[in-house]
Amino acid sequence: MATKKVLTPEDVAFRAGTAAYHEAVIRARTDFHTFVPFVLRDDKARPVDYALFHRLLGDFVDDCWARGYYAGILGPVQWGKSLVIVEGRLLWEIGRDPNLRARIVSGSDDESVKRVMTIKRYIESGDPSSPTYDRTMPEFRDVFPRCVPAPGEPWADHKIHVKRTSPGRDPTLEASPVIGIRAGASHDILVFDDPVTAHNTIYNPGLRLKVYESIGFWLQRLQPQTRVLMVGFRHHVQDAYALLMTEGGERWRWLV
Repeated sequence: MATKKVLTPEDVAFRAGTAAYHEAVIRARTDFHTFVPFVLRDDKARPVDYALFHRLLGDFVDDCWARGYYAGILGPVQWGKSLVIVEGRLLWEIGRDPNLRARIVSGSDDESVKRVMTIKRYIESGDPSSPTYDRTMPEFRDVFPRCVPAPGEPWADHKIHVKRTSPGRDPTLEASPVIGIRAGASHDILVFDDPVTAHNTIYNPGLRLKVYESIGFWLQRLQPQTRVLMVGFRHHVQDAYALLMTEGGERWRWLV
């Protein structure tokens, strides 16, 4: 009669770790607060330091969108706002809904492209057929295994298409500068990530009003159900954020 294998402490620890990992995968599919620290990495490839501050921002966005408001967040630089609330949120939303149409609008084309490139790399990181496949970062693919590049569609730094369950001509995610409207696109999510910069506010004060007007042009092109998020840092008492808070209307809610 075969004897039953005796579990060692190492066996128990391995099984517990595996079970915890699979539990986190399942939770991350529906819980943003689980997804971010589980999937996202900082500049040194470590899990992001997901602080209570970030949880507050995530809850604020959820509450605004649930009630049909545009969410505006203004805070200090280098606090992870763009990493967690822009890149993390869009990555999670795209994973949950492959039919999503989203856009990132920043103060410059280069900055908006950086955000798209980061999201693009996460989607590629778990795909063995991708040239940027990273076997040390399987979490996103484990959470959203069906979120993959769409065959035959553009997959570039400015715009990406993931494989969809319904036809759609607009990109999954596209990058744009705030001053430079691109025609013909519809959006389910529109994210303004630092549209106000030192360049277009302090060094070129003549552009302050232009930035505000450009934000207004983007907002005029939206559908009623489009979710809007703005993340930034105040550069001047008369910058575009100040104008939005005083003249932007009742559709906006702000966390400063």
